[in-house]
Amino acid sequence: MKGFDNIKYCNRELLWLIKLFKDGNYEYLNILTGDVDNLGYLVAENGRAVAQNFVDYTINVIRLSIEEIMSSRILNPINNVYLPSGEEVSLFSIDNEFEVLDHINDSLSYKVNKNIKENSIVGFNNITISFASHTYRRSEIIGMVDHLFWVISQKDANEVAIEYFRLLSFLRKEVERAIDIEKFKNLLGNNKNNVVALRNYVFFKMIQYKKDVKKYLPKFNSVVNSYGAGQLEELTESFGISNKKSRIIKQMIEKNKGLE
Repeated sequence: MKGFDNIKYCNRELLWLIKLFKDGNYEYLNILTGDVDNLGYLVAENGRAVAQNFVDYTINVIRLSIEEIMSSRILNPINNVYLPSGEEVSLFSIDNEFEVLDHINDSLSYKVNKNIKENSIVGFNNITISFASHTYRRSEIIGMVDHLFWVISQKDANEVAIEYFRLLSFLRKEVERAIDIEKFKNLLGNNKNNVVALRNYVFFKMIQYKKDVKKYLPKFNSVVNSYGAGQLEELTESFGISNKKSRIIKQMIEKNKGLE
């Protein structure tokens, strides 16, 4: 590589792994993604601090489970890079045996969710983590990989970063579909073709919700202080929605047009 300065926007460990894939003539590159299910509910019901604790906990449970898999010699320790990213995590792995990489997803999902279910270290053991992966053959991606390292040898940090994230976007695209199939499998059954339509419906409702809330927040802010001290104290003492708080907010909505 030309030097470290022009890869400053890239993850160096992941670049090293991709270079090992390139130079070591590895046949397969696998990307596994894990995502906390229904994290939004956890935040809404218990507040952001509690949800952050749960995310920190799960990131470490996943890391420990990966180390356990590696210790059993299923996966060579130098052939993978673990990248936590908020409530989502990624594991990039390379190998010459497809079966080795294919085994990681099921093994990791079982170990992580079993650990969470058996423990309530941060107060929750009913939240699950969905895992999905996709494995690329060398022939599918080596052209893009070679081009990335040519850019690294010739170009500045901005151009390198653009090419680096273009490659990652390509690699993550199939995993994006796979993780949604996992999350919607109770609805999809054997018909996996509808996964994009379902996800787009979720995105549509999310955008609609955000716009509605933004519209009603000024009105809510103007009426909230008109309520009794006890009600106001209940609403403002802590983040999270209890049954009592829900009843108070519902009363406010019913009494004030424009909040519906």
